[in-house]
Amino acid sequence: MNDVAGAGAPNGNAGDDPVQGGSPASGWSEEMKAAAPAEAAAKNGLTMKKYLTDKDRAEEADALRIALAIIRKVGLELDTKLPVLPPDFAQFLIAPQAYLLIVPSTTATRADRRKVEAAMCMARCDAIIISLVPQISGPRKILFEIGIDGLTPVWHSEYVSRGVDGGLYFVPGHDPSGPLFKLTKQGLKSSADFGGIRFSGY
Repeated sequence: MNDVAGAGAPNGNAGDDPVQGGSPASGWSEEMKAAAPAEAAAKNGLTMKKYLTDKDRAEEADALRIALAIIRKVGLELDTKLPVLPPDFAQFLIAPQAYLLIVPSTTATRADRRKVEAAMCMARCDAIIISLVPQISGPRKILFEIGIDGLTPVWHSEYVSRGVDGGLYFVPGHDPSGPLFKLTKQGLKSSADFGGIRFSGY
């Protein structure tokens, strides 16, 4: 499977990756480096877990940076005042106008689908789970799980991000028959709701 950054670029468009911000060798973008995880966590009502190793903390910080990069890219507004969810869900970012939960997930704090689904039910939101997947060699892979709310939530796994003409898209990494998703201020839109975007290999 191609890496997140710059791979599978859409035909006729630059294959920029708004999440990683460049090729794997270039590391994090300056915008993401500028995001201070502890400050952002306090502002957005997150609680950084205690007793983590330095590696765990670095991974947690990276997952949060990716979540914040997505939020900034699309211009989502987080709800930090109303207690929409109980304290158990303090690490879930809520964008109520987009009907969306954004859930940073790490090896130490792996998101449980059932817990995410419970939050989706309470908040009546879709969800994006962000995971950092270790590789045998090279940088970690950034993968996304897309959860669509309903009587029975529907999950689409192992997606990668693509930036096209200022828009943020999620593309299936393994299954070309899977739907594409576009994230907007109004929420997730599936490929059944938009057209005109063609990614190489899809």
